[in-house]
Amino acid sequence: MESIEWNWILGWIVLLFLSAFFSGSETALFSLPRDRVVELRRGSVSLSRLLDVLDKNPSGLLVAILFGNLTVNILFFSMSTVWAYRTVAMWGAGGQVLIGLGVLISILLVGEMIPKAIGISFPEAVVRSVARPLRHWFHLLGPLRHGLEKVSGWMMPPHRPLDLHPDELKLLIDSTVGGQGFGRQEKAIVEEIMNLPEARVRALMVPRVEQTFWNGDWSVERALAFMMEHPMEVVPVYMHQEEQLAGYVEVSVLFAESRKERALIELVEPLIFVPETMRADRMLELFMDQSVRMAAVVDEYGGLAGTLTVEDLLQEVVGEFDAQEMPAVEALGESMYRLEGRLSVREWRDLFMGYIPAQAVDELALDTVSGLVISLLKRIPQVGDRARLGNLCFTVEQVRSNRIESVLLELDVGVDESK
Repeated sequence: MESIEWNWILGWIVLLFLSAFFSGSETALFSLPRDRVVELRRGSVSLSRLLDVLDKNPSGLLVAILFGNLTVNILFFSMSTVWAYRTVAMWGAGGQVLIGLGVLISILLVGEMIPKAIGISFPEAVVRSVARPLRHWFHLLGPLRHGLEKVSGWMMPPHRPLDLHPDELKLLIDSTVGGQGFGRQEKAIVEEIMNLPEARVRALMVPRVEQTFWNGDWSVERALAFMMEHPMEVVPVYMHQEEQLAGYVEVSVLFAESRKERALIELVEPLIFVPETMRADRMLELFMDQSVRMAAVVDEYGGLAGTLTVEDLLQEVVGEFDAQEMPAVEALGESMYRLEGRLSVREWRDLFMGYIPAQAVDELALDTVSGLVISLLKRIPQVGDRARLGNLCFTVEQVRSNRIESVLLELDVGVDESK
């Protein structure tokens, strides 16, 4: 009797070990970071072949593991039931209940939870350990596995093309953050790409009042001299007046033509005209399809509202993450603030009415802080420039590519607001 019971105990231990083997293998294989798979392929032959199976036939490998785990668990519970039935005369009904609880707890802890926790924590070590036996098990179940795959294929719904909703992709990204190879900055960039359809060209363009234009009749030498004082990369070129844009010129091209007596109009590249209500994602498609770097943005009346380059559009995606480091409004004192140039000031119009003549308010570019200050200066801004509006004093703090990045706003209580 004792030898029989020891055989039962040994059988339980073996089945528990096999259950842990399959559970840990499944978790480790499918928790393995994708960027580590390439490096792990350089290991042993068995490991390399197992990873090939994981890459080419993951569903087949999963079927083999689940079938093994299910078979082992059924055998474990069957043995436990038979043993409990045989010992009922010795321990009674209470003993059967204790045996049932012990079996359930042991299979949950030893056969499932602990090996899965180890597989998640140390996926590479587990995969290396189980590579050889798991690969042999996969091939051993070949005929049965193919049959199970066909049956499951019949039960599955028809294949549909992958068509994720933006919210589903954001959820996927959130679940991926913290994993190897995908950090917070990458997540922020992809989220900004997903938000592109919500953005309009109007919000991303360089307003006309902030843009520098070059006359097509200018010589290359004159344009280079201007560029030395005001560094730029892409500049729109007009003929006769700014409304009549002929195209744009890339400053890098000017250096190759610096020794030739040529006019800018000979070097212009064609640009495209788009409405200010166009979606940003559609604008990005146009840039790629047309292979241009600049677009002219027109308003509802057909007038030139501003320009947009592909760099401006990409900055909305990449630059938005860095912009989170500095708030749009930063209080520096009781009556002094630092404002971002892109901060919207459309709500200021109602505030100014009653303090500033209505005609003067209408002449102001009340879209962004940058546009407001430039409309007050009536010229290209430079660091240190000061502009007044009533008792508001604006000081240009940072400028990049003729665009105001930040402004210091100070309330001068010593100035009469009516002036």
